[in-house]
Amino acid sequence: MDVLIIMQEPVLPRCFLWAKAIGLMPMIDQGEKDDMIIAVCTDDPEYRQYDDIKELPPHRLAEIRRFFEDYKKNENKDVAVNDFLPATAAYEAIQHSMNLYADYIVESLRRNIVCHAKDQGLLKVLKKLKLQFLQFPLSICRLPQHSPHHSYINSMCN
Repeated sequence: MDVLIIMQEPVLPRCFLWAKAIGLMPMIDQGEKDDMIIAVCTDDPEYRQYDDIKELPPHRLAEIRRFFEDYKKNENKDVAVNDFLPATAAYEAIQHSMNLYADYIVESLRRNIVCHAKDQGLLKVLKKLKLQFLQFPLSICRLPQHSPHHSYINSMCN
């Protein structure tokens, strides 16, 4: 999920900022849906008071729209920007992305657990580690060798 954070100060890419979602900019990027969360930096006194995208000056919204319509033209790629949506739509999109990510993580963990042992020792350890949400069969499970917890958990089961 992409987030555009509006603020006064320049920052380096991939840095951490405190931000508040104020809107959603739905786009079609090369024929695929690509939502952009519009946020304000909560540490910036110029922008932190904004709670919804409708509160931004119309010219700022026009600049944002135009930038995203034009930025891929040099690559001969099409981007269509739809109407801005309110903060509630942004929070719904964020929650949807968080749910997709959680489902992906749980499914990845399920795939990485290989069940083949004789007792319930690892199940007890996993429950202590709060991993019982995986709902794996009640047979003992061994983690693959490349798992960062492999040595610790397997040693607890022996």
